[in-house]
Amino acid sequence: MSSADHRRRPTPVLALTTLCAIPILTNRIPTAVNAQQTSSSSPLSQRETLTLFYNTCSGPQWTNADNWLDDDTSICQWHGIKCSNVNNDADDHDHPVIEIVLVDNNLDCTLPPEVFYYLPSLVTLDLGHNAF
Repeated sequence: MSSADHRRRPTPVLALTTLCAIPILTNRIPTAVNAQQTSSSSPLSQRETLTLFYNTCSGPQWTNADNWLDDDTSICQWHGIKCSNVNNDADDHDHPVIEIVLVDNNLDCTLPPEVFYYLPSLVTLDLGHNAF
């Protein structure tokens, strides 16, 4: 192996299929998302962000998608979503999403970076045993 081979180390890749939970570092925002936010007219709501997540990650194929995309249901009642200090009658914007747990739920996608940016209170993302 030449010295050039030692200098060209691949960047470590996070394999979601073997992870049980991913702690989120909200102070580390991808540059691409920063650029997108400044070019858009307004930030995405939590509901819009989770809808993007659902559509990007093959939502219609999920094993359990109870309440997802139901306009009459708070996102805090969507399967796998946990909000802080939730009151089931509360508006979505009053209770930030703190967990997304969709283990073994037939998700198949590359996570949209908006999930990490527009859900700033997210502390747990558990997507183990899916098709990543």
